[in-house]
Amino acid sequence: MARRSLGALAVAVVALARPGLAAEGRAIDTAPSHYATVDGANGLRVHYKSFGSGDTALVFVHGWTCDLTFWRDQVDYFNGKTRIILVDLPGHGKSDKPMVAYTQDLFAQGIHAALKDAGVKRATLVGHSMGTPVIRQFYRLYPAETQALVIVDGGLRNPFPNPEAAKARLAVLESDAFQGEINKAIEGMFVPTTTPEIREFVLSRMTKAPKYVSVGAIRGQTAPGLYSPDKITVPVVAIMAKRANWTPAQADQFKELAPQVEYHAMEGVGHFLMMEKPAEFNQLVAQFLTSHRLLKSS
Repeated sequence: MARRSLGALAVAVVALARPGLAAEGRAIDTAPSHYATVDGANGLRVHYKSFGSGDTALVFVHGWTCDLTFWRDQVDYFNGKTRIILVDLPGHGKSDKPMVAYTQDLFAQGIHAALKDAGVKRATLVGHSMGTPVIRQFYRLYPAETQALVIVDGGLRNPFPNPEAAKARLAVLESDAFQGEINKAIEGMFVPTTTPEIREFVLSRMTKAPKYVSVGAIRGQTAPGLYSPDKITVPVVAIMAKRANWTPAQADQFKELAPQVEYHAMEGVGHFLMMEKPAEFNQLVAQFLTSHRLLKSS
């Protein structure tokens, strides 16, 4: 019995030492859940978690078929430095999952409902992957409530510029090939250095989303006007993964839309850079926030 106990303790210690793992007892796991109702969405409830107090907040927005648990390493770092809000976008995590159109507007409205419920008046939004066009849409809809944007390995250009190609891709996803295509897409987000633990963490969550939500969220990214070239005038930082599909031209694309953007390309990480190298990622975000007086000095 003692040997088994020691073995379990050793596993727990290793788990706590590795980034991106679902370690029991961390702040994100023990914080209470809150729910907000999205205006004009037939009672759709959005799940969120709040840390700290105040009417300004650092708001973390997950990507396609993910949930708020992907930000556990950021909660551990920023908790106590600023107020934090984590949101499960409509259709994701513990938020309601009705059969509706999962548009970027609906996602932005879901964030706004959570912030209103939490008493937050102004926010710096951090958006990972699909969360990038989501936070940009939030900025369009609620510019006076947006302090700054943090882009995390996401894009501000249409991922489906060819309408026919987009239609064909959606048709494949709506077919019986859906699960295989989803698994293939997720595997493409990893790099050789991505740990087995992070792979398991990601796969266990991203494959939970209902098919109609997964496909609907992709369809929502093809909406006309979503990628119009209107300028972003609030402070912006882009933190990208420097991997096979990375090109230096990406920085120029961001500058066209946000002329004052700060740009960083992290090496040795896949798409989930905030979990793979949390210390480096958190420091880059903290430096940006501090430079714009959006974070308490440590």
